[in-house]
Amino acid sequence: MNNINNIEDANKYLREVYLPAHNRKFSIPDVSSSYVPVIGDLDKEFYMSIKRVIKNDHTFRNENVVYDILRNKKNYAGKEVEIRSYPDGKVLYFVDDIEISLKEVEEKQANAG
Repeated sequence: MNNINNIEDANKYLREVYLPAHNRKFSIPDVSSSYVPVIGDLDKEFYMSIKRVIKNDHTFRNENVVYDILRNKKNYAGKEVEIRSYPDGKVLYFVDDIEISLKEVEEKQANAG
């Protein structure tokens, strides 16, 4: 097809014909950097998340600790609480994407009721 009969002719074809045509077709303009600066606080975006179901008494258990949601006018029974653990060690709790307040319950109190 291109009168290529040996390695030298094949290499010449690659350098002079194939690679220039390939590069014209598939190359992209040279950019100094593809880095895009991050907008926002990554510490708020990256976290581990687990969910637990809230019991009728507004408690839930996570890692062998019972938590009681501090009372307010909303009924959270049966809803899921999302527990977000952040890289800096902070742990926050959310129901319907709204942060909630809670307290740890002593095991004796949790088993008594």
